[in-house]
Amino acid sequence: MHTPERFSELVREALSSQLASFNPFRIQLRFHCYEDISEREMNALLKKCALSSHGVILKAMNSPSLVSTIDALLKRRVPVVTIVTDIPSSARLRYIGMDNVDAGKAAAFLMSKWLGADSTQIAAVTGSNDFIGERERIAGFISGIEQFAPRNSINVVAGGLGIDHQMYACLCQYLDAHPHTEAVYTVGGGNAGIIRAFAERNRRIKTFIGHDFDRENRALMQAGKIDALIEHNLQLDAQTAFRSLLAFHGFIPEGDSLKPLFTDQHHHPVQYVYLKGRCAVGEECASTSPQRYAGVTHSDPCSWLSTTASTNATPLRPSYTCGTAAPVRLSACCASRLCKAAAKPL
Repeated sequence: MHTPERFSELVREALSSQLASFNPFRIQLRFHCYEDISEREMNALLKKCALSSHGVILKAMNSPSLVSTIDALLKRRVPVVTIVTDIPSSARLRYIGMDNVDAGKAAAFLMSKWLGADSTQIAAVTGSNDFIGERERIAGFISGIEQFAPRNSINVVAGGLGIDHQMYACLCQYLDAHPHTEAVYTVGGGNAGIIRAFAERNRRIKTFIGHDFDRENRALMQAGKIDALIEHNLQLDAQTAFRSLLAFHGFIPEGDSLKPLFTDQHHHPVQYVYLKGRCAVGEECASTSPQRYAGVTHSDPCSWLSTTASTNATPLRPSYTCGTAAPVRLSACCASRLCKAAAKPL
């Protein structure tokens, strides 16, 4: 995996947590996680893994040389599944993860409600344009802002690979050139570095939306620095990855398991949104301690927007003043329909 340590930790935990469900197959995991790895080094690592592995779960940049390596591995009966971000032109068995475009649109929908009527300059931050998943989130966000809040402008900031000190340097350079930026949507990591760059310049962030409810982001949200986090069900992805690789080798029935798909096409609750205790139009709440919303997930986003899912849920309505910090949970399979609900009055 080519990913910041904060995220590789989440993936390791998710994969390890599912091993007990596959005990009869005696799956053994070997993790190779790097915050910074070159294309040449990644190719060499994949070829080395092929010597003693029955399958590879991969998160990497999209590149022609990796496509060739993945194709070569398949010819040696070492299948590859991609997670979080895809390499679509390769012979990988499938991509496993959320619909990243819809995730970006969901972020745009929330931000459009919080920014209000004023015109705001937004920074859409990615660690690298070479990660297709991050690029798709940015594309979905831009499309969503154009649909929901076209009065706002967006600048894309690319670089830093989600590593704190590198993201800090990128944002410092960006803010010096764009001093009026007041909102952030970040699709990767390095949020502490991004926030530090704003703080050192005494720049207020109206709204900050990110991804992944890891330890660093949890602390930042509890400190009131992050307004919303889009989370993905990595445990479900781990199950799907194991089943795909086992089916390839004939250990379990194939069925339709080798069709490329988004896991959320089966309407699994693979995406959650954690809110920093504020309602959809920016009313601050008494508490900023986030906790997972325990109510049901609505299949109808219009219902989710206008009703309370359980007695303790927090509906996103302009007239509602939150008294707790219970975040709202929504499934990624509903994200595109959720976006359409923006056309309806809240």
